[in-house]
Amino acid sequence: MSHFKFGGFFILMALILGSNIVNASSCCSGGGGQSICVLSSEQKYQVGIGSSYREISGHFDPYGKLNENGAGNATSVETTVFGGAYRFGEDWQLAVSIPVVNNQKEYSYVKSSSAGIGDPVIEGRYLLWEDLNFLAYRPSLTFYGGVRWPLGKSIYNSKNISEVDVTGDGYTTLHVGANAAKLFRPVNFVVDASYYYPTSKDVSEVHGSPVDPYTIRAGNKFQITESATYLLSEKLSYGLGFKQFWQFESTVNNSA
Repeated sequence: MSHFKFGGFFILMALILGSNIVNASSCCSGGGGQSICVLSSEQKYQVGIGSSYREISGHFDPYGKLNENGAGNATSVETTVFGGAYRFGEDWQLAVSIPVVNNQKEYSYVKSSSAGIGDPVIEGRYLLWEDLNFLAYRPSLTFYGGVRWPLGKSIYNSKNISEVDVTGDGYTTLHVGANAAKLFRPVNFVVDASYYYPTSKDVSEVHGSPVDPYTIRAGNKFQITESATYLLSEKLSYGLGFKQFWQFESTVNNSA
């Protein structure tokens, strides 16, 4: 587990096309899931770009003690995500998100950096209930599911021992979730729950070098997010959220 000195900073710039009403769809429709683009009921399609930055100041050992980076050692990650979504019918939509990851590392005062495509996500969404003003206590309810494809470079095929060029997990991850949102203008309340299932991976090399074959499967993950967004205008909003995250233990089986 990593310790982030500066995390949670996320800028979302949505270029909304094909909509009669311009609004922040990710806040008004509840958002959630792995796609940066989520269509509101008035939209046919949308493209967007998001950017995030994190600086890792240390790592926790198995006993929960934080081992901070020493002098001349630092790690930071800048991620830019390009996305798009398209509506199929009244209640269905499909979205794609493609990340570009820029890693910067410093080890013993020697700096290195590398950028590349990360693991893209394809996600489908189904709107069961829409948030209607005349139904005061019934929220919108959306179900979603998708897959993260291991197209980015991972520790298994990276030949850089510092892993500065690693931009992906190296295995496929499936996810499903549900999102409930209710707008009591000007505040939108959202509860989102998602479950992640990484598939097994047969490993025969690490860092591009052969190893004794084994099968690894990362632990399942479960996440719940509660948030409230204050709508300042049709184009500007302010939000506050809380996230709970659980991850089960990974398993490794010798395939020999």
